[in-house]
Amino acid sequence: MRTIRMITAADDPPQLVGRRIDLDLKAPYLVDPRAFWVGSNDDRVLVVFARDVTTKPKTGQPIRISGKVREIPSIEEQISWGLDAHQRQEVEQEKVYILADAVTAR
Repeated sequence: MRTIRMITAADDPPQLVGRRIDLDLKAPYLVDPRAFWVGSNDDRVLVVFARDVTTKPKTGQPIRISGKVREIPSIEEQISWGLDAHQRQEVEQEKVYILADAVTAR
């Protein structure tokens, strides 16, 4: 998959769990050191860096994100992402997120 829209427009996003995705975009402002939203307010998906990803892009830098679509995990795991209570409430409204296993500058 190559676009956020393929996830947000899916009739049943959990059916996409496990699928690979590669996105080319400009790095957005990071929500916290491990997570950020991509897409518009109505069509957005949370991207979380895998634990072994060390590249932290600068806002506006062209990047490629590679990873897999995953189901939203438990609150305990969301806390390990460093999300505050308000951010976790936003995540709870979603069904899936992207776990990025590679982030490279373009």
